[in-house]
Amino acid sequence: MTKCAACGRYLSQSDSVACTKCSLRYHQLCAGKFKNGKVPKLWSCPECQKNVPRDYNMDTPVRPALPCRLSEDENNMSIGEQEPHNSTATDSTEEFKIALEIRLFREELHTLHSEIKNIRQDMCELLSKNDARIEWLESRMEAVEKPMECKDRKGERLESLIAELRLEINDKEQELLANDIEITNLPENNNENPHNIVKLIAVKLGVQIDDRDVVSAERVGSLRYVRSTNRTGEGTLKGGGDTHDDVGRPRPLVIRLARRTLRDELLHSMRVRRGVNTADFGLHSEPRAFYINERLTKYNRHLLRKVRDERKRLSWKYVWTKRGRIYVRQDEGKQSFLIRTDKEMTKVFGSG
Repeated sequence: MTKCAACGRYLSQSDSVACTKCSLRYHQLCAGKFKNGKVPKLWSCPECQKNVPRDYNMDTPVRPALPCRLSEDENNMSIGEQEPHNSTATDSTEEFKIALEIRLFREELHTLHSEIKNIRQDMCELLSKNDARIEWLESRMEAVEKPMECKDRKGERLESLIAELRLEINDKEQELLANDIEITNLPENNNENPHNIVKLIAVKLGVQIDDRDVVSAERVGSLRYVRSTNRTGEGTLKGGGDTHDDVGRPRPLVIRLARRTLRDELLHSMRVRRGVNTADFGLHSEPRAFYINERLTKYNRHLLRKVRDERKRLSWKYVWTKRGRIYVRQDEGKQSFLIRTDKEMTKVFGSG
């Protein structure tokens, strides 16, 4: 919206005139009176009219100098010859001025009302444009967020699928170890014969076994070096040798049997004869208790260690393995739980 060059207020299309020389716009009231209320076609603003030489005219905004000036005597004479003061004419003139001011005030109010109306229209158009832009931005955000949500869902599905595949692979690996047993806490010597040790253990447990029943027997894991003392009293590091002093924890002995029934028989006999030790094995060490368990995959071993820690923390009574699966039970007569993953362990024991 344009403003009046005279008063600085906003202009409306119905109450404005434009100068034909400088293109400035004015309120009709600010531009002056026009004959018959019509604006001349070649109307020029007061600023442009100042620069145009004019003849003496009472209606022009700027009056030129009078052709001749009256002398002081003639001026005094003209003042003295004036008619006496008329109070009635003065009163009518004051009323006319007040009425004119009221009329001008009303016209200004009308102009201000039209200006406010135009401002409201402009604000409504601006708000409508902003609303349209906000709606467009919201639609764009929704269009961007939907693929992200789909990607998150796909990522969650992919993670769950990977977890299922890992669990399935672990189950397959555990099935391959169905005929294996693991003997722990068995003293380790440099020149030991694992097959002979298996036969000695079977005899001690009362299980009949021969060479054809043992597919393989070997120590697994990294070699643990222990500090021993030789005859001169000097300390040396040996790998699980035939020492008679402070020996470190030996590596487990893993045995693969030809028949699963033989493995189950050995495990059952070990549970019945608790507390058996390495006496009469011909080992150069003091008798110590040994343990026979199912051989577990690496994942199941780590999971079993976590389950045992939780059992100790919560004072649960039983934890055991059967066919490569881990079970827990709080006490006699309580429900037993199968634990295959960390989530299932958290679900059984609760978040610690």
